Amino acid sequence: MTPKWICFEHLGYSKSGKTSIFAVLSKDSEMVLGRIAWHVPWRCYAFFPAIDTFFERICLRDILEFIISLTGDARRGKT
Repeated sequence: MTPKWICFEHLGYSKSGKTSIFAVLSKDSEMVLGRIAWHVPWRCYAFFPAIDTFFERICLRDILEFIISLTGDARRGKT
């Protein structure tokens, strides 16, 4: 599914080089809404929202689906 209001931009890799880092951007303004990166203590990808941002349910669903996909790929050794 293609997100309706947001997009994800690959920024590069973590310091270890094992996992990817993504920016979450607004499609209409290209404003940075946050980033998605591997969170070591939780052993999964997590969303780190930018200060003073807010999200409605469709954006949150799209972010969640992207994180679930990234985490699954990482656990299967695809990232």
